[in-house]
Amino acid sequence: QLRGKIFPQAFSLQPSFDVPLTSITERTPYTAASFNSGKKQGNLLFAIDPIQIATGEKYLLVSFYDSTVETRLAEKYHSERARTISLQEEVLNQRADLLILNDQLQRKVTQTDFLLKFYARTRFALEADSIARHFLQLTATEFGFRQGYFFSRENGDSGWRLGSYYYADMQKEHGTRLQAEAQSLILAPNFSLFNENVGVLNDSMLKDPNLLGLYKKLAVESVANGAVLSLRKNGQATAEFHFLNYMHNQRIGQSALNMLAYMVDPLHLTFENAELYRTSVTDELTQINNVRYFRIRLQNELARAEKDGKPLALLMLDIDHFKAINDKYGHQTGDHAIQAMANSLKMAVRGGDVVARYGGEEMAAILPGASLETALVVAERIRGNVAAIQVESDLGPVRFTTSVGVSFYPGDAGEMEALIHAADQALYRAKREGRNRVVVAGNPAPTQG
Repeated sequence: QLRGKIFPQAFSLQPSFDVPLTSITERTPYTAASFNSGKKQGNLLFAIDPIQIATGEKYLLVSFYDSTVETRLAEKYHSERARTISLQEEVLNQRADLLILNDQLQRKVTQTDFLLKFYARTRFALEADSIARHFLQLTATEFGFRQGYFFSRENGDSGWRLGSYYYADMQKEHGTRLQAEAQSLILAPNFSLFNENVGVLNDSMLKDPNLLGLYKKLAVESVANGAVLSLRKNGQATAEFHFLNYMHNQRIGQSALNMLAYMVDPLHLTFENAELYRTSVTDELTQINNVRYFRIRLQNELARAEKDGKPLALLMLDIDHFKAINDKYGHQTGDHAIQAMANSLKMAVRGGDVVARYGGEEMAAILPGASLETALVVAERIRGNVAAIQVESDLGPVRFTTSVGVSFYPGDAGEMEALIHAADQALYRAKREGRNRVVVAGNPAPTQG
């Protein structure tokens, strides 16, 4: 046997086992060994092969193979491969993150675009019903709902009111009936069906007889699916938007539900801002516009009339012998008379006309585009309605009349203060000529009851 001690000590070789040689013709495989020369250390493979030359001498052929570089290259390869895999995974993760961010960005762009359209439509709206109508139409148009309804109620009010609606296939007679329906309270069902602000009308809800009864009352023959957006205050639902489809192939997408959820805060803010502004321009006693709003609107309507080349009528009116009512029946009864007159004034004017409390018992109405004949019809209707008012008091029923002064743009005046002055002068003339009558500025023939 040939043992490891035959190797030169300079290599400091340490064979892993003895090398047996049973025959001079035997080939031995490479065997692993480690070395340390002091300056260099590593691993190598060695093999010892017996050879015999032609002359008969016998030798041992020792072959060495240094595997240190190969090992290092293999380690480097595996390290680089692991790093490459790690980088690939990082790239994939970053790509996934970018896709998520792109989706979020696209959603934000869509939401911002929708919000801008909503604000553009509602920037001049002061009433909740008007804001809701714009939101119903925009949402239905953008997301394909066929019908939309807005219900609201005041704090502590158990009943719901149909405030606005949108119906893509609205028939005129249906719209006329819904306009009348919008004035009444909807007492059933209880709309607080959802824990979150946005919910989908599922099959069980669409079998609810109260809900179906309500939709049928609104001339909705069938409902395939729907979504509800609920606005809450102090934990109680104060308003609800119902969006309906009557065909089963009209599905409610997740994007529509996401948008409804996104619009909760903007709707709250828009309603609150409108209410704050409405309060600032509303007379507290009568709940009609105050003199500040009256002057702003009159200035705007005059500018519009000048631009469009159309007429405008201004009515100024007050309660006849109002001081006597206060003196005899008390100021509380006087306030009730002012409130009754304001309600009567609102009911007598046309849609689009503007009514306001000008001061004390004096009120005003702006009639854009009104001719002399139209203004006289409205003024006479106001005078007749006021004459029919009866206010209860501790001393018995109180009845009263009103006098109305009418001025016209551009015939009587082309500027706001002059137009107000002309209507006031016509009102004073109606007082001097016996009260309970309508007097037109520049017209010597008053009308009277």
